[in-house]
Amino acid sequence: MASSYFDVDPAYPKIYDTVTNPNEAKIFMDSCLTSLGLYGDRLHHYTMVSPCILDQTRKALNRQIACSSDAECNKGFKEFVQKSWPTKALTPVGVALDGRVIYGPFDSTGKLWQPCDVDVCNGRYFGNEYAYVATMFHPYTVGCFGPGNYPHLT
Repeated sequence: MASSYFDVDPAYPKIYDTVTNPNEAKIFMDSCLTSLGLYGDRLHHYTMVSPCILDQTRKALNRQIACSSDAECNKGFKEFVQKSWPTKALTPVGVALDGRVIYGPFDSTGKLWQPCDVDVCNGRYFGNEYAYVATMFHPYTVGCFGPGNYPHLT
C-alpha cells in the first residue's frame, strides 16, 4: 500500500514509485474519482474527469463510497466513466483559470478523446476558439495554458 497520497497519481501510479499495482491507488479515490488526500473531507481533488461533475445527486451519494469498494469503479476508470457519464456528447464542464472552456471526456461523435486529438496542454481548436478537454490520460484536464504544440509525427 502507498505510504502517502503524494506518492502516486491515484489514477495511474508510476511503476517506479512506491505503488506498482493500480488497484492499490484506488483506495485514495471515491467513486466520483476524486480524492481527499491532503485536506480530509473538506476538499475533493479531481485528478481526472468525474462521472459526478454534471450529476449532483450522484455526487452526494458517491463521495461516500471508496472506488475500491464500488464494483463498477473498481473494474477500471475508463470503463466506469464511459458507463456512468450522463451524456456522450461534447459538453462543457468548467472554465479554466485562463477563461477558456473545459469540455467533458466525449467528442461530438460520442467517442472518448484520444491523445492525437489534443495538444500538449490537453486542448484543441473548435473552429476559431481554443478550449481544453477532459481525457482519460495524463494530464487529464488542463496540462498548461495553451494553445500548445501538437506533436509532429514523421
